[in-house]
Amino acid sequence: MKRICIVLVLAAAPACGEAEKAVPGYRVEDGVLVDSDGRALYLRSINVHASAKYHPDHIIPLTGEEVSILSDSGFNSVRLLTHWEAVMPEPDQIDRDYLEVYAEEVRKLADAGFLVVADMHQDVWGDPFGNGAPGWACPDELKEGYQPVSPWWMNYFEPQVEACFDRFWSDESLQDQFAAAWTEVAGLICENPAVVGFDLINEPWPGSGLSDADFDGRILYRFYRRVMDAIEEVCPAKVFFLEPSRGYDFGLIDPIDFNEADRRRVVLAPHFYPPAVHDEPGREYDGDAAALEEAWLELYQIYLDQDVPMWFGEFGGLIQNPGFDLYMQHITSIFYRHFTGSGLWAFSYGDEGFAFLDSGGERQAIFDPVCSVPTPIRVPSPPGTMLPDFETPGLTLAFECRRGRKLEVRLPAGYQWTVASDPANLLSDDLTCTGNGQIRVDITGTVIAGHAVRRRAPGGRRPLN
Repeated sequence: MKRICIVLVLAAAPACGEAEKAVPGYRVEDGVLVDSDGRALYLRSINVHASAKYHPDHIIPLTGEEVSILSDSGFNSVRLLTHWEAVMPEPDQIDRDYLEVYAEEVRKLADAGFLVVADMHQDVWGDPFGNGAPGWACPDELKEGYQPVSPWWMNYFEPQVEACFDRFWSDESLQDQFAAAWTEVAGLICENPAVVGFDLINEPWPGSGLSDADFDGRILYRFYRRVMDAIEEVCPAKVFFLEPSRGYDFGLIDPIDFNEADRRRVVLAPHFYPPAVHDEPGREYDGDAAALEEAWLELYQIYLDQDVPMWFGEFGGLIQNPGFDLYMQHITSIFYRHFTGSGLWAFSYGDEGFAFLDSGGERQAIFDPVCSVPTPIRVPSPPGTMLPDFETPGLTLAFECRRGRKLEVRLPAGYQWTVASDPANLLSDDLTCTGNGQIRVDITGTVIAGHAVRRRAPGGRRPLN
C-alpha cells in the first residue's frame, strides 16, 4: 500500500490532482455525469447567493475572502443564481450590464477552481408574489386581489399565483421569451470550461396541474425540451439539470420518463427538504439515519433504477434546530454513498435559519464536520464505494483505475492529508492511474497545529432577507 502525504493549507489553491488542461464539455454516459475524458464528475455545491433574490441588482458579487471560505469548506462547485427578471426586465430587452456582472462571477469562481451550474431561480412565480419572473410576464388582471399569506410557500396555492403559472405553461410565446433569456445567459458563459450546465427553472410549480398526475411528463418535460433545444443552438456540450415539479415531492405527480435521446444531456435535479428539518423551528432531528434514507429512496429510487444521474440542487435546514449537525452528516453520507451530487442552501449570513455564515461572517461551527471531508471532483470511473468519515476526517473510494485518467479531489484547508492506495502500483504520486484495475483509495486528514480551519469574512454582511 502506497502512502502519499499532501499538505493543503489554503484550499483556494489548485485542488489535488488539478487538471492540466481545460475540460471543454460534459455529458451523461451510462447514467453518470462525465467530463470530456470520460471521468465521473461529482458536484458538491453550495447555492450562491441566497440574498440576491431580494437585492435590487439581483446579484451580490463574492469577495475574495468569501471565495476562500467556500474553498476551505470542501465545496467543488457552485449553483449560481440568476433570475428571469434580471436578464429580461422588459419583453425582448436584455440587461447587458447585469449579464456582464454575472459572467464575471462565473470567471471568479472558475479561477478559484470551482465548477458552476447556472440556475434560473424563482420562488412563488415573481413580482408581486415572490422573485423570479418579471412583472410583465403575467397580466395585472390575473394578479388583482392578491394578499400574501404565511408561511411563504403557502402563497403557491393562492389563485393569483396559480393563474400566472397556468398562463406560463400554456403560452408557448411566453416560454419562448424565457428561453431567449436563457440563451443570452448560456451564450455569454458557455466558453468557460467551468460551466457544467444549466438548472432551467427552480422548483417549478404546476399551478392548477397539481392534481394532474401526468403534469411533469406531459407539460413540464415538453417545456424543458423546448428550452434545452434553444440553449443547445448557442451552447452545445453542456448538460441540463431538470427539476421535478413540487407536485412530485407531494406524491401527486408521476416521474418523468426521459426519452433515450435526452439521456445524454439530462441530470435530475430535485430538492430534498424533510419537513421536520426544513419547516419546524425547534424540532430535534431524531437521528434515525435509516429512516432518513428510506424517505429519500421512496422519492428517488425509481430514478436510480433507471440510471438517471441526480444532483440535489438544494438541501439543508434550520441550523438552530437540535441535531442539525447530525442530520447534515447523515444526508451528506447518503449523497456520497449513492454518488448523487448536492447543493447546500445556502451561502448567506445570519444567526439562524439556513445561513452558512453567521452575522459576523464566520462559517457556522455546526457545518465543521461535513466541511472537513474531502470531496471528489473527477474519478477515473464511477466509484463502487464512496464513504465519508466525519471524525478522522477522511474519504474512502473504490473504483476501476483506467490508464492515464487522473483522480481529482478537493481537500479542505487546515489538514495534512495522506493518500493510501491498494494496490499501490495503480496510482502515481499525482493520482494518475498507471494501469487498469480495481483500486481502493483512502484519504485521511490530520489537523495542522495552530491553523485556523474556519475563516472569517472581514466585517461580515447582514442578510437582506
